[in-house]
Amino acid sequence: MKNNIYILVALLAFSLTSCYEDGFSEEASTAIGNGGKGGSLARFTVVGDKLYTISNNQMRVFDVQDNTDPTFEQTIGLINGVETVFPYGNYLYLGTQTGMLIYDISNPSIPTYTSMYEHVQACDPVVVQGDYAYVTVRSGTDCRNTFQIDQLEVINVSNPTSPFAVNQYQLENPYGLGVDDRLLFVCDGNSGLKVFDITFTPDQIQLLHEFKDIKARDVIPFNGLLMLIAEEGFYQYEYKPSGEMELLSLIEVEKD
Repeated sequence: MKNNIYILVALLAFSLTSCYEDGFSEEASTAIGNGGKGGSLARFTVVGDKLYTISNNQMRVFDVQDNTDPTFEQTIGLINGVETVFPYGNYLYLGTQTGMLIYDISNPSIPTYTSMYEHVQACDPVVVQGDYAYVTVRSGTDCRNTFQIDQLEVINVSNPTSPFAVNQYQLENPYGLGVDDRLLFVCDGNSGLKVFDITFTPDQIQLLHEFKDIKARDVIPFNGLLMLIAEEGFYQYEYKPSGEMELLSLIEVEKD
């Protein structure tokens, strides 16, 4: 079952790659990194002609201008425990077991360390929109979170060189998350999917809906389509600005 979930997470990361259509806003194009949009648990991302992959303590850069013949460019050393990568604007936001790393990719071939936001040792996927990053901190043996902290952290990244926390919200056992305009989708493990209104970010985040029958793990929200990985399989939902959702499809996975 665990291997099936990993396969679905990989598929989710590919799902919206190269999905441009006429009429996409500049903000939307920036949000998907000028190449594709992956889930918050993704270990790779495409930005323009570059593919960035992360694995514990390394980031690798590939040129994919010719997608039939990718070219390796360089390996960059990172701190131990890097787990996820999320692109936004000219930066990569890396989720680690000790905090969030920010790398400048103004020169796409040479990612440059900018800053780090530290927290207790825990799993922490991250997504970014506007001046704010949203991070979930999860307890559990795999994450070595000895403080048993499960929460959503809101971090001001308006100055990427000096990120700072502005609020925290308690959760049950959060995993991945996704953001689209005024909506923040948080996968809260066995407690289901939570949809928040972040219109008044960050001080007045409001819970709009809970879907407790979904054991959610990761999401990609984009232009009214939510792609969601859960223990049960791969869901597609249509969502409204109000946060209401309608199920479109479910691909179930076999349980071991």
